[in-house]
Amino acid sequence: MDENKNNLNNSENSLENYYKNINKPIINECINNLNLKKLLELSSIAKLNVFTSKKNKNKNPEWKLKEKRILLKECDLIRKHKIKEVSESLSKLSKNKSKNLLLEVKDKNNNLLNDIETIDTIIETIEKYYPQIEKNDFLEKFSN
Repeated sequence: MDENKNNLNNSENSLENYYKNINKPIINECINNLNLKKLLELSSIAKLNVFTSKKNKNKNPEWKLKEKRILLKECDLIRKHKIKEVSESLSKLSKNKSKNLLLEVKDKNNNLLNDIETIDTIIETIEKYYPQIEKNDFLEKFSN
């Protein structure tokens, strides 16, 4: 049980680190919303920023979630980039005469599978929970 608390604290710290440029009250409010917290955790793993900002007259940024279609498009682009990256590295490995070639190929393949699973989970989360996330007005509290 202590291990679960530790993982939760590490997860919150990594979220705060990944989204360090965004106002802390917004991140804290997001962490309190389970659907949004899951999206933020996954986005920090996949290096997908789910927020966008617009500067107002006071030069304070107004933070809000990106539109659903934009997030889905970015997920698709990240997936394509990961596949291309692994494909290029496998091409380089094909020229390698190392004894550990099989292990290196398995490692690349496993990393790609993990990355794709993370991105697919983000897509599922967006498609399943985004209407509820979008209706949340917590960001409006902090945008003024």
